[in-house]
Amino acid sequence: MPMRSNTLTGGGGSWASGSRVGEEESTVMGEREMSKVRIKLRYRDDTRGMSISPDMELEDFVERVRRKFESPSDLPMRYKDSDGSMVSIVDPDDWQSALDEARENAGGRSEGKLEIFIDPN
Repeated sequence: MPMRSNTLTGGGGSWASGSRVGEEESTVMGEREMSKVRIKLRYRDDTRGMSISPDMELEDFVERVRRKFESPSDLPMRYKDSDGSMVSIVDPDDWQSALDEARENAGGRSEGKLEIFIDPN
């Protein structure tokens, strides 16, 4: 890939950085941005997995879970936060909080993990 180099000077010092044009993973303060979330789904006695993009909308995620478990309706979901509390995923804000938890757990790696518990109907 072609390299693009930027050099900034000022105050007697200089700073140089190189970045690849078209690079897939972005960085945030020296750490890679999360590019994938591995989801572990627990429903009754079944544990299933899937990988998603961290920008997936809640509606799309709910639909994928519904299809995965062949459910005719949406399934109530919760995740365990860093305090150990079980948090319901009901609206986009809850979903964003779950993804933030995965991002925090990723610790700068490009892959986050999230365990979701599905309540039986």
